[in-house]
Amino acid sequence: MSLEVKNLATFRDDIVLDLVSAPSWADITFSDGEDSVILTLSPGEVRSVSLLLDLKEEGEGEVILRATSMASLYQREKLSVNLFLEIKAMGEIPLQTKLSQEEVWLEENIPVEISVEVRNPNPHPLSVYLTTTLEGDIEESYLEVSASPGEAVEVGPGEVVWTLSVELTGSQSSGSWGIVKLRFWSQEGSLLGEGELKLYVNPTPHLSINTGPPPVLSPSGRGVINITLTNTGNCPLMGFFYADHVPAGLTVILPVRLLELPLDNWVSLRAEVIAAENITPGELQVTFLFNGYFRDSELLPFTENVTVKVNVVGEPRLHVGFASGRGYLLVNQSEVCSVEVFVTNSGTLTSSPCTLELYEVSRSFSRQLDTTEYLPPLSPGENRTYTFHITPSPSTVRIEVVVRSEECSASADLPVTIYTKPTLPKGSSAQGGISTGIAVGAAAASAMGGAALAMLFSRNEGVQLAFHKALIPLYSKLSPDEILNNKIRREIYQYIKSHPGEHFRSILLNLGLTNGTLAYHLYTLEKEELIKSRKDGLYRRFYPTGYKVEPVIPTNGMGQIYRLIVSEVKKLRRQGLIEIRREGRYTRLYPSHKGG
Repeated sequence: MSLEVKNLATFRDDIVLDLVSAPSWADITFSDGEDSVILTLSPGEVRSVSLLLDLKEEGEGEVILRATSMASLYQREKLSVNLFLEIKAMGEIPLQTKLSQEEVWLEENIPVEISVEVRNPNPHPLSVYLTTTLEGDIEESYLEVSASPGEAVEVGPGEVVWTLSVELTGSQSSGSWGIVKLRFWSQEGSLLGEGELKLYVNPTPHLSINTGPPPVLSPSGRGVINITLTNTGNCPLMGFFYADHVPAGLTVILPVRLLELPLDNWVSLRAEVIAAENITPGELQVTFLFNGYFRDSELLPFTENVTVKVNVVGEPRLHVGFASGRGYLLVNQSEVCSVEVFVTNSGTLTSSPCTLELYEVSRSFSRQLDTTEYLPPLSPGENRTYTFHITPSPSTVRIEVVVRSEECSASADLPVTIYTKPTLPKGSSAQGGISTGIAVGAAAASAMGGAALAMLFSRNEGVQLAFHKALIPLYSKLSPDEILNNKIRREIYQYIKSHPGEHFRSILLNLGLTNGTLAYHLYTLEKEELIKSRKDGLYRRFYPTGYKVEPVIPTNGMGQIYRLIVSEVKKLRRQGLIEIRREGRYTRLYPSHKGG
């Protein structure tokens, strides 16, 4: 080993380096073979000194060196520095070995050659020789194992390759096995490294594949196939297992990965099967394949397959609906009406007997009508229509139909509008109403003049609506029985029910009507109390009768907000819910006893 000595003084000096102590199993000297050395160093000079170590045995110990300045001896103050070194003597580091094949299969009179790489991690060369021994049930007399080179080899720092030849010279039963133990020795008899080679005689791969019960699926259904692979041969196997053939309409999900199966080992797999919605029912077959080989030897490929049955069963799918093309039902109160209902089986299997039931639904209850039909089984694709005669109660908002079988059920809704038949006052007639309307309309038309044009082209929707209402008497007046029998008026009423709060212009554009036609029908509906209207700035908005309209606070000025507050306070006072008291400069509001 090498040491460095540096003179830190400002003058030239002689430094004496002495070996003070060392372990007994270590012979330590300087390069000249002495126990001390004298170095003459200038100020700041650095010089290297070699220390030779001869370690006679393994062990651990401490080496002490002392450096002394000769100049300090003349100054009566001895200056010295001690250096402590920890040393450890070790044996030879084991060799590192690597075989080109760790497992081989043998056939009679066919030699197999294996290369063995040996690396020496020690800093010095070693003289190494190789020995082999056989374990297992192979007859040693029938197995020839030779190594080249056969004598001791000088292994320096690096790699050396041995070639190992193995040949079966006699007949052995299939499935016999053996292990060749490789041992590397020094000339002194120390074991420097080991390795082993596994042998198999006439390997016979065999794989047992077991599956669980076949899955039963319905269209769009899912199932699982449990698969167990067991190595029942006399050699290890490795390979891939996957779905090799999948019928149309089925999807198989099985993660593909490399499987390793040692002797007598097994592995469980789980394959998920998904059926398409339009798959044809029946018994289908999925084929799985194991494609592999004897471990580390692709010269012996091996395949095994298994077929799994998948039962796809049909199912009935019932659909029910109303045959009414309008999508809603208009009926007079207390009148009997007819409702047509259709039932269809769109599935792939005949249904069991079904029940068909009608319910009337209001905002607060649902009640079954006495109209239950018991239907025979429906074949796939079969469609049937049934007619029911019902009298809905005044609060009914929709009719619900439900069809049920043991396998499935379905339902559908039909909105219902029930109106009350108006009665004419005594002594009046529809004919008289028409004559009077024409007379009044003529008078109104002669009186409008130029003011009518100003109203017609006003930007205020309320003014336009008032103008068209003034012309309403010019139209023929309908009898009360025909309020909702008119197709246009019925469409307007249904639109307002489904779009409460729409204004005149919006209704006009969405339904594609003329101003006069829309104004006439809105006037009729509002007069008969089927709808109501409310002023909202420049617009007049329409709502079904009974619809709760939330007050809207204007945002275009404090004056309007003040007027709204005053209006609401007056309403509360008229209803007796609050009391207004004048107290000095202030008017205060208090809840009345009636309002709680």
